[in-house]
Amino acid sequence: MQLGRSYAIATTRAHRLLTDFYENLFDDKGDPIEHPGEITKKLASFRQKLNLEFDFVKEAAYQYYEENYDIES
Repeated sequence: MQLGRSYAIATTRAHRLLTDFYENLFDDKGDPIEHPGEITKKLASFRQKLNLEFDFVKEAAYQYYEENYDIES
């Protein structure tokens, strides 16, 4: 099923983004980043990227629905 594959792609990428976000919460020495401003920037970037994956899921569902069901009824 193509829709399921689209969901798998988006959620796999979202999972990878979350893992990368976690890793970016630490500096090169492995110490946690403490400055709230740096964390805020990282969060903003993460949210933007994650929202793209959420949009991908939504658009895949819309496209599937349009291709398989009569929208008029």
